[in-house]
Amino acid sequence: MNTSVSRREALLGIGGLGVAGALTLAGGQSAAFGRQASASAGSATPQQGAGFYRFRLGDVECFSIGDSQGRLPAFPLWGENAGEAAVNAALKARAVPPGLMLMHFNVLVIRVGGETWLVDAGNGPSGDRPGQLLTHLGTLGIKPEAVTGVILSHLHGDHFAGLFTADNRLTFPNARYMLNKLERDFWTTPDLSKTNLPEAFKKNMTEGAGKALAALTASKKLEIIQGDMKVSGGLSVRHTGGHTPGHQTVVVEGGGQRLDMIVDAVHHFVLSFRNPDWHAQFDVDAKQGAAVRRATLQRLASDGTLVMGYHTPWPGLGNVLPDGDGFAWHPAQWEW
Repeated sequence: MNTSVSRREALLGIGGLGVAGALTLAGGQSAAFGRQASASAGSATPQQGAGFYRFRLGDVECFSIGDSQGRLPAFPLWGENAGEAAVNAALKARAVPPGLMLMHFNVLVIRVGGETWLVDAGNGPSGDRPGQLLTHLGTLGIKPEAVTGVILSHLHGDHFAGLFTADNRLTFPNARYMLNKLERDFWTTPDLSKTNLPEAFKKNMTEGAGKALAALTASKKLEIIQGDMKVSGGLSVRHTGGHTPGHQTVVVEGGGQRLDMIVDAVHHFVLSFRNPDWHAQFDVDAKQGAAVRRATLQRLASDGTLVMGYHTPWPGLGNVLPDGDGFAWHPAQWEW
């Protein structure tokens, strides 16, 4: 495999991860992602459709939004401590072609107690695969002004680029924005020396996070939080670290049920689950990222919690099962 080509593909195909120009991206969204579903009989809101998936936890209404897709090289972005042959073998064992892997970008929308919350905001309309968050929110009748809050898992561009319009205004003007203090502190003085990502990519990530942080701070709507805390009825955050120092996940509870949105604690549905100790170059500290990944998967496999991942195949819902010395991703069944 030509490594230089792979890394160039990574820079182009990530869908805005760490993009330096996140604050100058257009705010309007294209409808090219797929057909919008027509409203079901007797319902003002489509129940299911291309790009969004509706589900409930008691009185908590949730949507998984398929914001975008992109292809990334499996190696060396994953498993650089295992070797390319091992990575390719792991993919083939699960009928996944080696080389450029399809990655998904899933935004969680939560409606509870009259509030509407987002977990991250997607890619924004960047590159050749623009984010479709606003398109799908529009189909669901959710206007940007109605979004109550955004929980920012961490400051990588595929999670924050959708926060800003072309003229640097907030896409969701009435929202609260919640970010972990360790994440704010890290990107104020970033250190990416423990990852082997290309230097140009590190530069883009650093500049993009810095601009996003500056804009959110200037808006006076940024709330810096620490550790685990309850956000709203049935909604709480859990600090995990690992992927980035301030990476946080989200727990949603309702009707005796629970969903763990693990965001980027775990990435690929084969490589990260079956081999959690394999390094991921997107983790700012590969060893720490692997330790958090294994601990997260062990907990989820033990308690049987419904799980959503930011990068697991859309709609990103499923369960974690033990699989030898690793784990397996078991997709949830769709309900229409």
